Amino acid sequence: MRHVFEVRDRVSGKCLALKVIRKGIDDDHAVRKQQSFVRNTGNIHGIQFAVSFHDTENFNLAMCPQVRGDLQQLIGSMRVLSLGLARFYAAELIIGLYALHTRGIVHRDIKPENLLIDKRGHVLISDFGSAVVFDVPGSILPYIEDGWEQQAPYIVKESCGTLDFMAPEMF
Repeated sequence: MRHVFEVRDRVSGKCLALKVIRKGIDDDHAVRKQQSFVRNTGNIHGIQFAVSFHDTENFNLAMCPQVRGDLQQLIGSMRVLSLGLARFYAAELIIGLYALHTRGIVHRDIKPENLLIDKRGHVLISDFGSAVVFDVPGSILPYIEDGWEQQAPYIVKESCGTLDFMAPEMF
């Protein structure tokens, strides 16, 4: 089971998001992979990594979110986003995904609850539990349709993510 809590560092007084992952849900390798993605995506529309630790029952990842909430909460409270705000968040998401892709990272679970809104109103991409790296041998294939190479040079073989937010061609 996974939970995220807002906690305060007793020494610095800094507010942190603590993601608690029960051992057995994810193996050590999967948690280290997620930790690595969070550490490597700081300042590119991703959550900034603070520290990680574990005990006998849980893995713990502490991050510096500085967030107001997620896009799901925002849509729920506003009911309808204005066209300007929707365009702004779409542009922020595209910039964030481009930054991830230039680092060879494919997120694979983009959905409103994984798009955090920081205190300045910018989008932060979170939850890298399903993410993969391009340079893993055998995990990607060149993407060519009708003989023309498309803008995105690679496609991941296996599908994962949240069904309600997956593209139809993933089924």
